[in-house]
Amino acid sequence: MQLDFKTQTYDFELGHAQVVAGRHALSYGGNYRRNNFDISLAQGPDRTEYGAYGQWEYFVSKFRVAVGGRVDKFGNLDDPVFSPRVSVMFKPTPDQSVRASYNRAF
Repeated sequence: MQLDFKTQTYDFELGHAQVVAGRHALSYGGNYRRNNFDISLAQGPDRTEYGAYGQWEYFVSKFRVAVGGRVDKFGNLDDPVFSPRVSVMFKPTPDQSVRASYNRAF
């Protein structure tokens, strides 16, 4: 039995980040990915993926708070998937940080 496998992946990503009013950082963007498969032992659909994300950060003195999320739509799933995230960071010195965070990822 011989396995022949060929794939083509096309990726496009766009993102931007900016500081607003000196203490707020906004980042946002999205991506598109197309996977084409040619597998000799199996037949399966090609897959298209879309995603978009956004994050807001607030920083003052030695503290930073971040809240964000990402939405992904995969061609093999019926519904989009939302992944939230939040974190709090304390930097006692420039070289050290303590972070507490929560996220849910797909």
